[in-house]
Amino acid sequence: MKPEVIIISIASDNYCYLIRSGNDAAVIDPAESDPVMAEVEKRNLNLQYILATHHHSDHTAGIPEIKRKTGAQVYGGDKKIKSIDKVFLDGESFLLGDIEIVVMSMPGHTRHQVAYYLPGYNMIFTGDTLFGAGCGRIFEGSADQLYNSLMKISGLADDTLIYFGHEYTLENLEFASMVDEGNQEVGKRLEEVRQLRRENKATVPSTVMLEKATNPFLRVHTIGIRRYLGMVDRSAVAVFEELRKRKDRF
Repeated sequence: MKPEVIIISIASDNYCYLIRSGNDAAVIDPAESDPVMAEVEKRNLNLQYILATHHHSDHTAGIPEIKRKTGAQVYGGDKKIKSIDKVFLDGESFLLGDIEIVVMSMPGHTRHQVAYYLPGYNMIFTGDTLFGAGCGRIFEGSADQLYNSLMKISGLADDTLIYFGHEYTLENLEFASMVDEGNQEVGKRLEEVRQLRRENKATVPSTVMLEKATNPFLRVHTIGIRRYLGMVDRSAVAVFEELRKRKDRF
């Protein structure tokens, strides 16, 4: 049975997700408990797992209360995650019903950030590693780590659906239109996203193909971005690091 993904908007720009397989479900990155429990109760779901991509409170604050109410197991890649029951290593997997969920290590934003990948259905939940047209800030990891994590995602099938942790797509595309000037795909996506946000609609999911065409952090090899930065002959990681620093100041 194909999983159903229920997008839950929290606060001003957070996303958490319910993955449903029949009546069984997992929730990813619950920043608050009440919106999650409302969906679980409305749909009469058996919440088996609470999955955290990383330990930051804007992705984990709702975990203790949800765990108390449901008895769900808390999974992640970092022992700092609140109430965690099992810490997974890169490539380990588990089942939600008959759906395989693979834990992929994605260091960079934090040291032990992970993504949750559903290989049978070409879906990935990236937390704060990759956003629509952007990527996370570097807090605990390094530019080299985050770049390599993004390359893992870009290496997935083009039709892989990407569910990210925040609604930053419009600002990210405005930055992309500056550093990747002349990229018609960026301009096209920017107009589409402006319309979606005027209608208060989410910009998730994206796809690997769309990100490779419009996300400057996946396009550090392109001559236009390198010329804009004055780094034509530098390494991919050096270009990525400079691009991330400029986005921090944008």
